[in-house]
Amino acid sequence: MRLPLTMVASLGAWGCIASGYTPPVSDPRLLARRSVFLRPPTRALAWLSASSAPTRLDELILRMRTTTSSQLSKLVAENIKLIDTSFFLRLAELADSTDDRLEKARLSDLADTVARTLRVAVESTDALADAKSAQAQQIIALLADEEGNFATPIHPDRLAAMRARVRDELGSHDENFVTTLPAFL
Repeated sequence: MRLPLTMVASLGAWGCIASGYTPPVSDPRLLARRSVFLRPPTRALAWLSASSAPTRLDELILRMRTTTSSQLSKLVAENIKLIDTSFFLRLAELADSTDDRLEKARLSDLADTVARTLRVAVESTDALADAKSAQAQQIIALLADEEGNFATPIHPDRLAAMRARVRDELGSHDENFVTTLPAFL
């Protein structure tokens, strides 16, 4: 289901603030806390978000609009830290600020394409993480005895087998592999 960009822009805490909606709260302590957390940003934060963030996002959006579809996934991967809800909200703001229906459709298509590209990137990262965790499990299993228990000190034969396996697969071990090891230890 496709949501209109105006609806996407109204989602989230800031969307609630902009629309004037506040959830009902009867406890005065929660009411006091809510007023702190749901108040609009201060002038300093508003200036920061109004000046630097949209220009960076606008530059990224412009580059995405002018790039070919085959290079878009590379551009998304390079700027993955900039693409968050504020990116999609900026697309919604740009779409709302124009009266051209074709321009609105292009911005909506860009949002859909970026979302699909992000979904594919997350799925491929998950698959890679699963493969690396299976590889880490196999290497650590070399240290266990026949019953699957780890005895300390580790038997020298088992330690030698693990070292040989790591040396054999040294080229395939990367940061993803190393980060999965502590989870199994």
